Amino acid sequence: MTIVSTKLDTIISGISQEAWGVFFAIADTFIPSTDIKVLELHVSKNAYSASPEELAEFAALSPSKMGDTFLSSLKLTLHQAPPDQVSKLKLILELLSHRSTALFLTRSTSLLTEMSVSQREDVLRSWYQSNITPLQGLFRTLYILTYTTFLRVNPLGYRAMGHPEFDPHRFDLTRTNKSSFTHEILDIGRYAATAEIKVDVVIVGSGSGGGVVARSLAKNKNISILVIEKGAYYKPDELNLNEDQGYKLYEKAGTLTSDDGSMSILAGSTLGGGSTINWSASIRTPDAVRDEWSKSVPWYGQSIYDDAMKYVMDEMGCSAEHMEHSFSNNVIVSGSAKLGYNFDLVEQNTAGKLHKCGFCSYGCKFAEKQGAVVNWLRKAVEEGNTRILTDTDVIRIITNGTEATGVEAIVHQHNKKIPLKVTAKKVVVAGGSLQTPGLLLRSGFKNKNIGRNLTMHPLTVMFGHFPDKEINAFEDSILTAVGTEKEDIDGRGHGVRIEAMIHQPIHTMGFYPWRNGQEWRKLQAQYNHLSALMAVQRDIGSGRVYYKPNSPFIPRVDYIVGKADSAAILEGICLASDLLYIEGAQDIIAGGPSIPTFTSTTPVEKRSLTDPDFAEWKEKLKSTPLEPLRNHFASGHQMSTARLGKDPKSSVANERGQLWECDNVYIADASGMPSASGANPMVSVMATAQVISEYIREDLKL
Repeated sequence: MTIVSTKLDTIISGISQEAWGVFFAIADTFIPSTDIKVLELHVSKNAYSASPEELAEFAALSPSKMGDTFLSSLKLTLHQAPPDQVSKLKLILELLSHRSTALFLTRSTSLLTEMSVSQREDVLRSWYQSNITPLQGLFRTLYILTYTTFLRVNPLGYRAMGHPEFDPHRFDLTRTNKSSFTHEILDIGRYAATAEIKVDVVIVGSGSGGGVVARSLAKNKNISILVIEKGAYYKPDELNLNEDQGYKLYEKAGTLTSDDGSMSILAGSTLGGGSTINWSASIRTPDAVRDEWSKSVPWYGQSIYDDAMKYVMDEMGCSAEHMEHSFSNNVIVSGSAKLGYNFDLVEQNTAGKLHKCGFCSYGCKFAEKQGAVVNWLRKAVEEGNTRILTDTDVIRIITNGTEATGVEAIVHQHNKKIPLKVTAKKVVVAGGSLQTPGLLLRSGFKNKNIGRNLTMHPLTVMFGHFPDKEINAFEDSILTAVGTEKEDIDGRGHGVRIEAMIHQPIHTMGFYPWRNGQEWRKLQAQYNHLSALMAVQRDIGSGRVYYKPNSPFIPRVDYIVGKADSAAILEGICLASDLLYIEGAQDIIAGGPSIPTFTSTTPVEKRSLTDPDFAEWKEKLKSTPLEPLRNHFASGHQMSTARLGKDPKSSVANERGQLWECDNVYIADASGMPSASGANPMVSVMATAQVISEYIREDLKL
């Protein structure tokens, strides 16, 4: 639950009919109606495929033909955006609806609503190809709004792609963890006007960091603990979610982007945080990263951190012994073995069990993934004196001089906003790298590093088209292998890893290149024949999280992928191309429209990276820079915005996790890590939180 500005209603309702007409003209250009023949040559033939009648109906669809259904969903999406961004979109649409002002954006005296499809395509391509950043951003924004809305309200699209709308195994009781636990959420009271609670420790945030701290402290039953989460709690039997519904588990319902629109940002916003919606990948902090971190926080290089990583891995039953690779994960394993590239298997936090759950990014219905909800918070409640409160916005940390005395919050229960005051000896901030800085700033802390040093593990995707394969990734584990050949490009631990992309349409299709509408419709039909490999960079550059005075709870992200990181990611997608080619992809498709698709009919057993056609194409790929906005980037990991360190000039907290400005406030989440973790950060966050929890226990002296 997040406090939002009511100004959005006024802005959205003020968009004129003419402006909406312009939007639909653009949307119909991105996704036009098509001939069924364009689709039927490429569609999946699995158990979830569309019938001929459904495929014909889907081919005829476009955003405008979906009418109010499309528009209503679009408006819901806009309600998640910051008001100033919606105002800018409204202004652009209004300018495009008047001939005198549209001329400056389209270079035509004809309105978009008067143009032919090919003319509108020329306009959209001119925006994408422009050297004017706002025009590139306009293209990206309109594309994302169009394709996400088209998918969210269109079950026919899922069937046309051969992708089930819901997990087909969601009612299979044989796959459900019989010992799954249902949390009892603290009820402030139906008739309460205000509330006060007194505890030893209040933990703000319930994810990988907050969950581990709660579990660790709860081993002493004399320590009373309150865990506060701004998001909602979904019981395992409530996680029968399709992709559209699943985004309610994410920050801003999955709509958060960087300020310039070049990067989509996914972060958990539910009980369990990122550990609820991650892909089970459990990877220890790389040695090169630990060496770097130990220069400012010595214990990262010591046995205390080794012990913490082993502890959290053991507690979750992490193992690589019970795995079956999906098609894309096998491309990494098999392709790397053929080419002599380095790769690792990825341990899974699934209690030593095989966990084939392609929908785990929307919560684990089977309660096998050992995230905060299933493992850490459950043990904190069962074994200690811990209570949990969800749907609660923490307004500020209450301080008396240099000492924190608790937190002030608003509880959203029973259709009311109930003021809550929590008195506590220790305050643990574990809201994640997007929310922790906001709470610190709202509380009056002044350290200049708060919100800065943001690292994101920027990534992009390379696709391989295997027309004779039904990928069916939704049936398999998501991330079980990682290509590490280029993980240290600069000799300082910065480099790119190759991982399988989750196969969920909205997640995946943001990386599709758009050159024209008919080609895009064909790509959509090929969905279940596509392998998607991510190139994930440990970033050298950094950005910041900040908040505007009129919306202090909404994180804004100022981050642009720098040239060094972009060059490393380019090396990564070249590496991904090698793997896809050697494993037999007919087509290799980059997310950037400026990179031509490579096509080969050479039999897989006769392929070599020195094949002239592939080598020539790869040289073109290497020479095409991955510019923000002309290529789509994403982030599923946000880190280091309240980092630990050796002095207040370069960090927010000391090596014990204590704020330099207030020593009974502790940082215990990804924001505290000194820089990007390089590997998927869950284990790094948990191990960091485990070390911090031991310091908190010492300081409590109970």
